[in-house]
Amino acid sequence: MPLNVIGERILDDARAESERIAKETKKKVTLILSQQKTRDLAEIEMAVSRGQKELERLEKERLATAGLKARDEMIATKQSLIDEAFEKAQTILNEIDDHEYVTLMAGFIAGNAVDGEDIVMDARFEALNKQIINETNRLISETKREPVRLADVQLPIGRGAILRRGKIEMNCVFTRLIEEAREELEADIADLIFKEK
Repeated sequence: MPLNVIGERILDDARAESERIAKETKKKVTLILSQQKTRDLAEIEMAVSRGQKELERLEKERLATAGLKARDEMIATKQSLIDEAFEKAQTILNEIDDHEYVTLMAGFIAGNAVDGEDIVMDARFEALNKQIINETNRLISETKREPVRLADVQLPIGRGAILRRGKIEMNCVFTRLIEEAREELEADIADLIFKEK
């Protein structure tokens, strides 16, 4: 075989081997690029998923914070309305006319007196105090209990009275009666007024 034929054959074999290597390399590069693309897409999806979860968490947190703020404002409003209701009750009691005050207190003392209590009142209402004691004793006279008497010591308690029998006292001062009513009724009033539907 002539030398040029041998040279041609070697060149053809080299070209064929080169083409085979190029095709194999191209397949490997395509496979590597495909695998890398799949990994990149998976990472992107994971990043998007993490971002979405973080957005959802932040949204829930924001809504929870807003809900707590709204609840706190509602509680403050409810408390304010309840305070206003009891303040109004106190004002009404403090502003009743003298005749109603005498009738109210005489009935209250007569209903709670056991037997001959001393009645402590505010000296600022001296004339009314005497009327209350007289009316109370008139009511008590219908029973077999001993009459009440105005205590020697009067205190600046405002409207109302303190019933004293020995060491036992019953505080019937309007401000204290309102406080007691509030302690007993506040939850019920809140439920009644602000019942959620």
